[in-house]
Amino acid sequence: MSNLTSISIPNGVTSIGDRTFYGCSNLTNVVIPNSVTVIGTYAFYNCSNMTAITIPNSITTINSYTLYGCSSLIEVSIPNSVTSIGNSVFEGCNNLETLSFGSSMESIGDKAFSGCERIIDIYSYAERVPTVQNSTFNNVSRKAYLWVPANRVRNYQTHEIWGEFDVKAMEADEVNTSTVKIVPSDNSAKIIWPAIEDADTYEITITDPNGNIVCKLVFDSAGLLQSIAFGAPCRDNANEEVQATGFRFEVTGLNAGTKYNYTIASKDATETVLDTKEGSFTTTGGIATAVDNASVDSRLTKVLRNGQLFILRDENTYTVQGQEVR
Repeated sequence: MSNLTSISIPNGVTSIGDRTFYGCSNLTNVVIPNSVTVIGTYAFYNCSNMTAITIPNSITTINSYTLYGCSSLIEVSIPNSVTSIGNSVFEGCNNLETLSFGSSMESIGDKAFSGCERIIDIYSYAERVPTVQNSTFNNVSRKAYLWVPANRVRNYQTHEIWGEFDVKAMEADEVNTSTVKIVPSDNSAKIIWPAIEDADTYEITITDPNGNIVCKLVFDSAGLLQSIAFGAPCRDNANEEVQATGFRFEVTGLNAGTKYNYTIASKDATETVLDTKEGSFTTTGGIATAVDNASVDSRLTKVLRNGQLFILRDENTYTVQGQEVR
């Protein structure tokens, strides 16, 4: 399979065996469905041209050496289902810049990110500081920012290893808005909401179609993330120099092609609800197509050809990963 360039593993597959894509240096993109619960050791070892991989919320452990030497990866998001990362999983991923750990992360093995010297941002949503080894972040610059919930900044700062990074509290960026907007993409959604007069906190709850809580975020009146529960990984953006009337925050780690509901409750200092906004949004299969409270682009159509799903938009054809088909 050395000439394989892109793979979307079929839904229903439950495991990826050891060394399945070992040394597939031409492989650039991998999509793993939620049916997969196990990814074997060395599964993507030295897939040096792979620029993107989607790790589903069905995975609880990332085994040793799984993505060793995947030197073209720039960003990795570990979903909330993952509780542990094995030894040398991302060792040698020397172009990795952004790293996100979900809220369930408990332990990270030896040399897991050894040699990832370009990492500049690490996001950790675990309120209990994950166990790491002295070698976990070998050669990772301690000038990198470590973003954590505001109520756990001190916990990370006082940790022997995590505290070597520049620990900062996550926050939403300030924007001008008078309405709630949800901008979904494949595995994430930007949430934009207005500031409410006298509000002390903003509590954002996202649920799946079965009513299960995907994440619950609490921000203070300045947009500082105070706490996160259950939730999908989230991402802040740099503050804009504007007279802000609202906030924006990106929730990542969602499932593609899935409908979610949301509630944004603005509360005062006594926990009295001042305002509630509700709605729903659906993540895409790789192309952002909808903004909540706005019309959906009617020119986008999904079609099946020879058993494979494609997206038609205007006169162009795309795979569900967003790659144009000539």
